[in-house]
Amino acid sequence: MPPALEKKEKRVTPVMVEEERIRVLIKASARETIIAASSSVDLKNLSGEKTPKKIEGAILTIGVAGDSMTLNGETLASGGVVVIPFLNGKLKVDGKSYRGEIKLTLKKMEYQFLINSTPTHK
Repeated sequence: MPPALEKKEKRVTPVMVEEERIRVLIKASARETIIAASSSVDLKNLSGEKTPKKIEGAILTIGVAGDSMTLNGETLASGGVVVIPFLNGKLKVDGKSYRGEIKLTLKKMEYQFLINSTPTHK
């Protein structure tokens, strides 16, 4: 085939773009937090120690045990966790509903800090 008639292949390189998010501190200095999920949720470990966990809609009791977090009494993670609802489900903390994910982190192996994070809409 003559060079002029050859099909040229277009290559597209994917680019990761950091999504703009709104972050709000929900709760600070909590030893235990109860989160009610309206849908199934994914739990992602911030330290990367374990693979994500899928939990069918439920009440999650997240506590502190030494340098780790616990989920319903079971040791979960040392770096913190992110609770992500499926299909735009809502997460309820202390009677208030939140969209998006909730990040729980440990401070000085004693307290949890909860941060609600949702994407901004342009």
